[in-house]
Amino acid sequence: MKKIIYTLFLFVCVSLLFAGCQNVADTSYLQEDNAIRIMRKSHENGSIDLTYIFPANSKDMEKNFTAGQIETYKFYLLTYTNALARKNRLNAGVDMSVESSKYYADIDGFGFVLHFENLSVQKDFFGTSEDDNNGTNNQKISGFILKKIKLETQFPVSSVNFAEDLKAVCMLAISAWSQQCQIEETKTQIMYDKLKKTKFIYDFAVYGNGLLSDIMYYENGYSHNIFIKDENGIAKSNKIEFYLTEIDRGLVYIFVVIVVCLGMMISYLILKKKNKLKK
Repeated sequence: MKKIIYTLFLFVCVSLLFAGCQNVADTSYLQEDNAIRIMRKSHENGSIDLTYIFPANSKDMEKNFTAGQIETYKFYLLTYTNALARKNRLNAGVDMSVESSKYYADIDGFGFVLHFENLSVQKDFFGTSEDDNNGTNNQKISGFILKKIKLETQFPVSSVNFAEDLKAVCMLAISAWSQQCQIEETKTQIMYDKLKKTKFIYDFAVYGNGLLSDIMYYENGYSHNIFIKDENGIAKSNKIEFYLTEIDRGLVYIFVVIVVCLGMMISYLILKKKNKLKK
């Protein structure tokens, strides 16, 4: 009977311990080609990399354009993303740097990285009103023993106007490329139509275990929270949610004590009944 009680006690403890664990999500959504990506990675030393990547859509272009035309388009996309990188570099303050644009083969896009020495430097660059990374707004707590604390903050592409500003980089590249290569208007329109369907992916990564979200994965010691919106989604709401799980230890101890006492009481009654039967 003691074994039963100890087993029950262990089962309760293990169940509560793993109740808040997050499963690794399916990462197939990361294969989305037609997406403008903002990737924020916070490193162990406190420095932050903020990467902006614009889609090249190479595979899709192969259906309608020659290899030479595709390479020319990539040249113009590189040119305009570099122009955006230079603009950020001009506004850069102390303890930050901006890389030139480059091609990301795994994503099939062109982009650049802003390096910040710490969160304070990032706040100074964007202004405190645009800091979307502290996750402290509008906390909501639910649950009893296992509490879920939701933290609402702002999607980095916070408005349809901002979304259009980002898409304008690709739009300028399409315009210059179509003129240079003398692309037919109907084929150029294919590119513009594709751009209208562009999604926005925010990859919020921290070293080690950080905040949780509905879509996330772990890679090379970093936990990644993923948020995906299109323009319609941004228009409906520019908010995103992180969450934390927390066990109320006081209630856990009370619950465990109650369970153990019940087990002991049941054990006592069973033993008492057995003794009576023996007599």
